[in-house]
Amino acid sequence: MRRRGRVNVLGAACFRPGGGRARFVYRLLTWRGRKGERKSFGLREYRVFLTALHQQLRAPVVLVWDNINVHKTPELTEWMERQEWLRVFHLPRYAPELNAVEGVWSLLKRSIVNFLLAGLDELEALVRSRLKQIQYRPDAIIGCLTETGLTFAPP
Repeated sequence: MRRRGRVNVLGAACFRPGGGRARFVYRLLTWRGRKGERKSFGLREYRVFLTALHQQLRAPVVLVWDNINVHKTPELTEWMERQEWLRVFHLPRYAPELNAVEGVWSLLKRSIVNFLLAGLDELEALVRSRLKQIQYRPDAIIGCLTETGLTFAPP
């Protein structure tokens, strides 16, 4: 019997101009390979995530996004343009070095190597546990922003 599945993570590294505690907010989606089951995040999940992010931060959101296809769909773009609390900037193509969240993914991947897991449930629990550890390390999240060379101050 062939087993398949994967754990998808949608995340945002959150920073406030002038300081304040850096935060990392995420959602998991586990695909177990079942017929009709959602394999990845879609338009609805992105809207729910961004709305929850805005409510959790209690502040306007400036989103710096990479250029994956789902981020550029007309439906999502139109929805984002209608949100007064949301401003979106797209990173240049092929520029992961400018994306602070890529640093978080790197921290996550380094923390889960060399584990022997019995199944998808264990992988999901491990990913959740490691992301929780990252959430409690604002210095590491700030380090991910520092690595990009981006700042809050205008040039």
